[in-house]
Amino acid sequence: MGKSLNLQNYASSISLGANYTGTAIDMNVMALVSFVAVISSSSSPVGTLTLQVSNDNSNWVTSGTTASVSADGNLLLNLGSNASRYARLIYTRTSGSATLNVAVHAKEA
Repeated sequence: MGKSLNLQNYASSISLGANYTGTAIDMNVMALVSFVAVISSSSSPVGTLTLQVSNDNSNWVTSGTTASVSADGNLLLNLGSNASRYARLIYTRTSGSATLNVAVHAKEA
């Protein structure tokens, strides 16, 4: 059985009243990565969650996996067939505010 990674508190109670950049996760030999985002708000958040990847934890590129945020809810962002060493989640705020909680799950390919 392959290795797995479960970070239940990758992001915990993060305010989305501004842009947010998550910490890098060293994926090493991991692939099939999922970020589960839970957004709760009393206002109307508008923005975009984006997965970024890097080979050196310094130069980041967008993976092509994004999700639009426009209300409370749960979002799943998958990073399948990951060949990069590091991954992170960023939020680009357009308007409104919310609270973000994210769990990360990954398995060895």
